[in-house]
Amino acid sequence: MTRSTVSETLRKRQQCHDLRAAGHSQRQIQEALDISRAAVRDWLSRPRPTDEEVAVSSANKTDVTGQVGFKSRFDPELFAELRAESERQGAPINKVLGCSVRLYLDCMNRARAGGGEPVNVMGWR
Repeated sequence: MTRSTVSETLRKRQQCHDLRAAGHSQRQIQEALDISRAAVRDWLSRPRPTDEEVAVSSANKTDVTGQVGFKSRFDPELFAELRAESERQGAPINKVLGCSVRLYLDCMNRARAGGGEPVNVMGWR
């Protein structure tokens, strides 16, 4: 099962309300949108998402977790080190990677600004 982005889900929720307004049964909506019966009930119990909400979510490019999907390829040695650090810290690889990118960007911003403040290198803790 693939995860839908927030904007895809909001569009489906709009369709769900539109189909109900057109007189479709919950079963017909379920089959048309390929969603569960519980999802149909849940979506119909909430207000129909506005076009503005869909536009905002499309601009953010976030998924259902509220995070931006990003694919990247790593040198095998670099990935092995990343995995090892993840295991040492007891943290998910994504968390360690996020902290690594944050640290890099922070260092670059400080270098460009000429700041001499200390840098936090303690990772995700």
